[in-house]
Amino acid sequence: MKTYLRNILANAPCDYAELRFQESASTSLVFDGDGLKDVATHTARGGFVRALVNGQFGTASFEDLDAAAEYLAKAIGAAKLRSGNFEGFAPAEVNVGDVEIDVSRPAHEVDLDEKVAVVSKYNDILLSQDRVPGTDTRYADFYDYRLFVNTEGAAVSVKTPRVALSLRPIASEGGVVQMAVQNIGGVAGFDHVPGREGEVEELAARAAALLDAEPVAGGTYDVITDPLLTGIFAHEAFGHTAEADDIAQDEKLREIMTVGRRFGSDIISIVDDATYEGHNGFVPYDDEGLRGRKKYLLREGVLTGLLHDRETATRMGVEPTGNARALNYRHPPLVRMTTTYVEPGQISFDEMLASVAKGIYARGAKGGTGGETFSFTAEDGYLIENGKLTKHLRDLKLQGNLFRTLENIVAVANDFSIPEEGVGGCGKWGQAPLPVSTGGPHMLIKNVRIGGR
Repeated sequence: MKTYLRNILANAPCDYAELRFQESASTSLVFDGDGLKDVATHTARGGFVRALVNGQFGTASFEDLDAAAEYLAKAIGAAKLRSGNFEGFAPAEVNVGDVEIDVSRPAHEVDLDEKVAVVSKYNDILLSQDRVPGTDTRYADFYDYRLFVNTEGAAVSVKTPRVALSLRPIASEGGVVQMAVQNIGGVAGFDHVPGREGEVEELAARAAALLDAEPVAGGTYDVITDPLLTGIFAHEAFGHTAEADDIAQDEKLREIMTVGRRFGSDIISIVDDATYEGHNGFVPYDDEGLRGRKKYLLREGVLTGLLHDRETATRMGVEPTGNARALNYRHPPLVRMTTTYVEPGQISFDEMLASVAKGIYARGAKGGTGGETFSFTAEDGYLIENGKLTKHLRDLKLQGNLFRTLENIVAVANDFSIPEEGVGGCGKWGQAPLPVSTGGPHMLIKNVRIGGR
């Protein structure tokens, strides 16, 4: 396949061209309170071509590999229909190599009956809790093979197996409905999923306990975020704001996101790291053939860089960061995150907790929206009084402005984790769900607005 695609590009009448080929296989299962609700298996095979002619890109996607040369010609023809001003990519590394991620029993090779049996057992455990009449249990596995070649001589491929399980018991009593969430998975084989019965029992009990928690009183609090919420803040609020293709379209954001500008104290550093193995954000090569790497976005409170593909890097006169990622062969690559996290700090969680006279400890996440203005819903929390966790709280929605929040981060703990990933991922410009990872340590943030009663 690699030689075939290279030969097609060899005499392409354009300034630059690239061909991506992808093969994928996936299985998805959905359970609810009534049992198995949906089963789907899917395979796909196709390619995407991008060509640059006289300052303008043309693209085409296709599924008939025998017609790849024909679609290259169509992409070139599309580029010629419009005039452009892009003179071509700045020189970048030319990589040649193959990566095959080895896991125990890739899930796409496991019988469907075995998958159904394991997930069904977990769903039944959730429903065995007296106050959990409903569930939203979703399983998915993926096998993804990607090959990239271009007219500069790059030729790289990556084979990635993933598995994902999202468990959401829905507790209900007296008109109150609450949900707990646990995700299991990442770049792993099917053997990562079985043997979690104890965790699932604890999850069901956690959902039921939310019924007894006290609704939070809305207001402004000092808040400690757990590693999951810290990671979501890093991804949703800061990471998306640092994607150079979005910045290129937003004049106000361009003025704000100036490299060298300080956004917080020197205790806060935010990283996007494509080399973090075992998680969905592990990207050995991006969809422009560049090697994934670790890069600081915020280092000791100062903006040190943005996330780039080759085009934004060329236009801004900087190096590309290996963050060009496409959902699949039907789409062009966009600037996307990989594994985005806050680096650990110097104090322990206990020391952080002891420093709070009155505040909230927020845990877990049920969703949210990011950008300069963000809103995240925590699974639950605890009132902090004189350095101690007291009342169990529910219905916590954290809201704020990214840049003010960065200034209000007053402590970063020395613990650190990248939580496991479930079914789902990141969305941008119609491409979702893209596999990503988030994480970090506990953080203490002053003056966080909490929505509540």
